Amino acid sequence: MYVCMYVCMCVCMYVCMHVCTYVCMYVCMYVCIYMLQQVKSFETSQYKLNYLEIPSGLKMVLNTDPSAAGIPELLRCIYQVLLSYIRLLYLSN
Repeated sequence: MYVCMYVCMCVCMYVCMHVCTYVCMYVCMYVCIYMLQQVKSFETSQYKLNYLEIPSGLKMVLNTDPSAAGIPELLRCIYQVLLSYIRLLYLSN
């Protein structure tokens, strides 16, 4: 399975990490998690393009085999791991 992923960091996370308080960062992070929009997909005979964008501006694109299953859950899982990583980076500074 070929995976191509493009990630734009959330503007809200940047502001919370550099300007606001620790509590603001957590609130923003969990609002982003719960405001996930539906994963949109476009399919051809050779590949399936899966696209996820949330209101904060984060975009994720996955190119998969057309028969691949569970891609929306996978994108949400990747997003949650990314947010956990951002939180750990913030706590280490």
